[in-house]
Amino acid sequence: MGRERDTPYGVTKAGDLLFQARKQLLGLSQEALAEKAGVSRLYYRSWEAGTNGGDSIENARKIARAFGVTLTDLLGYLDGEITQLELDAIRMGKRSPRAKDLRRLSERFGLPVNDLVTLAGEGGGVAMDRFKPNVRQAVLGLVHLLGYPIEAVCRAAEEAFGPKQPEDDAEPEELAAKIRRKLPPRPPSGTFPSSAPKIKITA
Repeated sequence: MGRERDTPYGVTKAGDLLFQARKQLLGLSQEALAEKAGVSRLYYRSWEAGTNGGDSIENARKIARAFGVTLTDLLGYLDGEITQLELDAIRMGKRSPRAKDLRRLSERFGLPVNDLVTLAGEGGGVAMDRFKPNVRQAVLGLVHLLGYPIEAVCRAAEEAFGPKQPEDDAEPEELAAKIRRKLPPRPPSGTFPSSAPKIKITA
């Protein structure tokens, strides 16, 4: 058995990201991760070393499950579409919007992506993934702009749309206006953030 590496292999970016996630999120050795996944250590090592040709999607799913995420989420992380913080939020059951949704929100509301991940995970893991991306954008926008707890805005969104979700191309600003009508007159804290960036919310 070889000595456990302390540094990434430096062959592929994806392999190095996998190394970092294993070390920083799970704190497991290659052997322990491979055992948890039900694959050989040499097979798992080939992923981190950048020598695996993607020969088995089933083994890839096993590795993703060992990290506590879906294969789509793991590949999104390895492709650079999901940050390690986002991957950890998903792994801990705090489902956050997709990275592309978060980056769009970050630009729209002037908030760091990491802050939006935190918002999406507040309240013991609010199930944000039950909403379409444009509804999630509207929910997070109202949380930031008006200061409501994310759970309250999620309940208002459910009341506003019921079991039938809006169309995929519906604008977040339009959806935010509908959700806002279901909210109490003021946030429970009684405060509105004065420095929050403004967005267009139609009546």
